[in-house]
Amino acid sequence: MCKELDPILTDRELEIAKLVLCGCTNKDICNKLGVKRATINNHLSSVYKKLDIHKDIQILKAMVKTHYIENWKDLKEILNATETTN
Repeated sequence: MCKELDPILTDRELEIAKLVLCGCTNKDICNKLGVKRATINNHLSSVYKKLDIHKDIQILKAMVKTHYIENWKDLKEILNATETTN
């Protein structure tokens, strides 16, 4: 993944965006990270604003556009990493 763009999203925002990409619901993310739903909603609002999107479905396109995901190998790594931590 492209490291020079990492400051756009915080580590936590990126972690949550990746979980959304993997199909986790907000409730799943809350349980996985041990935080309240409002916290997840705040992080996702920040992700949407920073990536200029409005829906979860747009996260993949935005992460490709901003080079968080540069190729399918990066996406596969995200999906595999999330599967192994479930």
